[in-house]
Amino acid sequence: MALVTSVDQLIALRIAMALLSGGLFTLAYTVTGLSLPSAKVGMAYGVLGSFSSFGSSLSPMSLGLISSISLRAVFVAGALLMVAALACVLLASRAQQSVTEEEAAQTGG
Repeated sequence: MALVTSVDQLIALRIAMALLSGGLFTLAYTVTGLSLPSAKVGMAYGVLGSFSSFGSSLSPMSLGLISSISLRAVFVAGALLMVAALACVLLASRAQQSVTEEEAAQTGG
């Protein structure tokens, strides 16, 4: 969005982003529920809820400060945060896969 050249492009991208991110929390809770043992799911849901609330309160303040630099910087910061979130998901996925492989090797499966 930092590269848009008109208001129409910005509105179209914001609508697309809203439609694509609508199920983000549902997806996060589903993946958490499916990937953790049932004894740890409650704690993980608590952590997800806490960080969701923290992000919801921190985001307007931090992006308000960034907007004092320029409005384009807000979208660049958002893109960088999305790339960082994707990296975290990929790293967690690899870690989960290696743990699963280790468990399978220990059980002989």
